[in-house]
Amino acid sequence: MGDAVRLQYDSDLPPEILSRLVTELELDPGDLYVGEGFTAFTDLGQIYAAVDLPHLKDRPLVPHPVRAFEAAPDVWSAIRAGDILVHHPYQPFDVVTRFVQDAATDPRVLAINMTLYRVSPTSPIAKALTLAAQAGKEVAVLVELRARFDEEANIRWARALEEVGAHVVYGLPGYKTHCKACLVVRQEPHGIRRYCHLSTGNYNARTGAIYADTGLFTCRPEFGEDLTELFNLLTGYTRPVRFNHLLVAPTGLRDALAQKIRREAAHARAGRPARIVAKVNSLVDWPIIQELYDASQAGVQIDLIVRGTCCLRPGVPAGALSSQAIHGPAPLPCNECRYPAFTRALHTEFQLDSTPGVHPPHHPREVTP
Repeated sequence: MGDAVRLQYDSDLPPEILSRLVTELELDPGDLYVGEGFTAFTDLGQIYAAVDLPHLKDRPLVPHPVRAFEAAPDVWSAIRAGDILVHHPYQPFDVVTRFVQDAATDPRVLAINMTLYRVSPTSPIAKALTLAAQAGKEVAVLVELRARFDEEANIRWARALEEVGAHVVYGLPGYKTHCKACLVVRQEPHGIRRYCHLSTGNYNARTGAIYADTGLFTCRPEFGEDLTELFNLLTGYTRPVRFNHLLVAPTGLRDALAQKIRREAAHARAGRPARIVAKVNSLVDWPIIQELYDASQAGVQIDLIVRGTCCLRPGVPAGALSSQAIHGPAPLPCNECRYPAFTRALHTEFQLDSTPGVHPPHHPREVTP
């Protein structure tokens, strides 16, 4: 555990408790910040749920159905009919839970590989993985123990999965694994088929109802190959390889983004349409910021939607970002999804991103597709 650097407390805190905290945490007077009102904003969530005052709350959001799943006899038929893109919470997170639960109970499913970043204490997805392992399926799960807010639940589920025979790993040494992916291997009449789910958000039914995230269901062979290679990498069986579609940090994501930005700049210089629209949690990585400055000077229209910290400044250096706009996301729901989009000539290329933001973890600390 790191050293405490700040103690924010309410003015009503009894002096003897404050003194005890200062002593135990080894704080200096300059580390103390007295405030008024709520100190821990996470407590507001408990109050919101406990108070029965509907006229003071947001109207309930009724998700739109995912018609591709509703029209099919099972999830496998739906995915075989074509790729399915879902947008939570505007579409229900239940489709993701059902995907894992059906895989756990389907006798034709041979294996399930999955990453778990933030897991709720009563996670139906973790329960389904436990049942799958008990049923004799090959279950491999990467559990990130350093996921903020849910560390305790992650540790408990990791132990529970190990106890029933699942292969549990904790990522690559020195890296925080932030990717969200699930691979289901199923025996079908014409051979083995791999079903994939890739997401910008956590496999967490609670946050899935309030965070804006995007997920992709597919059984295209090239995606199956990519996820197989990814899980082999995460479990330590192989070295990094070249992927068909995935861009994985820290090995290639930053360079790939820089190349795409430079490509747009080249289109702009040649007089062709060029635009970049990116929705990110934060933007503090200087090499990427410099690439955006250069592209803007070349004439690329750039729109950034940044949820948190943004170190890129429009108009700095002078005139550099006249073709750029920076926006904050809508306040509700909590925007977790990340979309870099690049328009080259008349073709638009979209990328779904599970990274926490465009910042140095892209390079040295994160494993993220």
